[in-house]
Amino acid sequence: GGGGPGRGVSLGAAALGRVGNAAIVAPRLVSKLAVAEWQDGGISAGGLGSLAVAGDFGADVALTGAGVPLGKPVLGSASIVGRVTAGAWGVAGNAGKLAIGSAAGAWAVQVSGDVASLSSVANLSGAWSSRSVRSVSAGGNVEDFAMTLTQAPDPKLLALGSLTTRGWLDRCRIVSAGHIGKVAAVSVRDSSVFAGVTAMRDVNGDGVLDLPDPAADISASGARIASFVVSGSTGAVPPPDSFINSTVAAGLLTSVTLPGVQNAAGWPFGLAGHQILSLSYEGVATKLPAPFQDGDFELRVG
Repeated sequence: GGGGPGRGVSLGAAALGRVGNAAIVAPRLVSKLAVAEWQDGGISAGGLGSLAVAGDFGADVALTGAGVPLGKPVLGSASIVGRVTAGAWGVAGNAGKLAIGSAAGAWAVQVSGDVASLSSVANLSGAWSSRSVRSVSAGGNVEDFAMTLTQAPDPKLLALGSLTTRGWLDRCRIVSAGHIGKVAAVSVRDSSVFAGVTAMRDVNGDGVLDLPDPAADISASGARIASFVVSGSTGAVPPPDSFINSTVAAGLLTSVTLPGVQNAAGWPFGLAGHQILSLSYEGVATKLPAPFQDGDFELRVG
């Protein structure tokens, strides 16, 4: 049944039906929590072994790490079949696999440590902060999504292992202090993907981070993006514009594929790095490309 406003309980494990507005309070670890649906309220605990939701979820989650064995994730796993409608999640430590049906822009997640994975069956939106995340995937679009990753550049560690979407990367900001492995989308619009950029601006206020000056704005620490691939609509000849008013920057861009570029954005956009090893631009592949400009699209190297 549904819980009333302000109801607080302390427990080790629980299975609940539909919850309206309720609060669960457990000072230490909750081993397992299963619920049919949760509209509002919150979960406050030392840790949560697993969260399983059969429907939608809109509650806050606050996990302090108290009572969690050393080396174990503070949030072991979360499986939400429906939509994450809202909620502020705070995890003081690491988290395991987070799997959701979809997420609204009102979802905000802060994890102080590392996250195994975040996957969404449909669209993914919200605000995310963690030290690192191994993989992010969406069966729909990743849209109105802001991600901040604090893992510093390390030869053995990736701040973001991969981000893949079967649709658009649209109105997104992915900002990483350290290395990014792979970013892949069908199309990219009004978005920024940065690794190791120290000065970020949005002078024209369109929500897209300005294309940085590599010498002045990108760290010499060598943060890299190993692969940035825009696939475009398969089979279309010529390919439609699939990279639109977006910026990608890192100390090293290893491989970039842009099959169709809309080069009239009214403001500079494109790629920037100390070094770009390989670029496929509208079907033309180049090793170690020199700086160039095509309309408002710019390749900045330096």
